Amino acid sequence: MSQKKHGSGKPDYDPSFLKPPSGEEMVPSQINARTKIIEILSRVETRQSYTDKLLDRDLDEFEEADRGLITEVVNGVLRWQYRLDWYLQQLYVGEYQNLIADVKNNLRSSAYQLIYLDKVPAYAVLNEAVEIAKSKYNQKTANLVNAILRNFLRQQKKLSFVEMQLPFPERLCVRFSHPAWLIERWLELWGLDDTLGLCEANNSRPVISVRHNARNVDRETLLREMEAAGIDFRAHPDFPEYFMIGDFSRFRQTDFLKDGWVSVQDVSTGIPVRLLDPHPGEEVLDMCAAPGG
Repeated sequence: MSQKKHGSGKPDYDPSFLKPPSGEEMVPSQINARTKIIEILSRVETRQSYTDKLLDRDLDEFEEADRGLITEVVNGVLRWQYRLDWYLQQLYVGEYQNLIADVKNNLRSSAYQLIYLDKVPAYAVLNEAVEIAKSKYNQKTANLVNAILRNFLRQQKKLSFVEMQLPFPERLCVRFSHPAWLIERWLELWGLDDTLGLCEANNSRPVISVRHNARNVDRETLLREMEAAGIDFRAHPDFPEYFMIGDFSRFRQTDFLKDGWVSVQDVSTGIPVRLLDPHPGEEVLDMCAAPGG
């Protein structure tokens, strides 16, 4: 595919594109949320920090909507980073991976929003990315970020076509955002169909579930209080002591976890307990499980 790359020379920069439609203004918290997204992603990349700990610790100052956006974009970028990096490399002259972490994560988080989310309009995504690059570095960096993202918007369909034409199994690596060594190993061990299933499962959004602690509260009270708090939840059909939570960001603001009424646990942790069927007086050694968050 013939395409224009950026990284040297005069940038493709059109300031008018960055202006919101008449009557709309940028909300300062949007920039702050995007700055936090970049900060968390860069700490994960350069310091091998744990994502969940950063998200739990660093988001108290943000409003609920911003906490949700930060969590979504951080997890989404990490889930789709291989694919995002492939797209961005096509639009950059030189070695994209040699860019500093903050610039890469500015581009990654912007591309993720442009591909996978639709709550924030494209002009706002670009505006935020350019303003962050300019304030943290300089106008040259802002021009580079703007040029790459504008080119991405123009060439997204062409890039998708090129992606589909990649040789096998590289096409799977990019499409499902998995490293080549893992794809090749799965293909050898399990074949194509199971490999596709594993990739799709890995990329699916995890459902956060909590386990009812019957020692601290009865089930009826827990159900009544969660409904009164406006929590989106449903009981698991096979393990009724587990509840799938729709909006965990909102759930975190309640006292259910702090009061010990529930613990964050995946439903799968209930399977060995049911199979073991422990009875009063028996001694059971749990080798690796904790009570949850």
